[in-house]
Amino acid sequence: MLDEAVAQLRTIIESGLTSRQREVVQLYFFEGRTEAEIAQQLGIAQQVVSRHLFGALRSGRRVGGAMAKLRKLAEALGIDPEQWV
Repeated sequence: MLDEAVAQLRTIIESGLTSRQREVVQLYFFEGRTEAEIAQQLGIAQQVVSRHLFGALRSGRRVGGAMAKLRKLAEALGIDPEQWV
């Protein structure tokens, strides 16, 4: 079941995220790097890494970010991400 979930997640990541978001997601979730380590490796600020992953607050709500995109793409494909946790 876990292997199937990872395979589905990788497909969604490859098809639905920008190249920078894919890179940050790979480093953060699959390689276990911290936001600070990713920022140093990519030569960007830690806050930028966080925005790539989780979006930014605008007018009191969170917009953008890889996690929101992944959730929407999974739901569009009929995949419930909550079943993986």
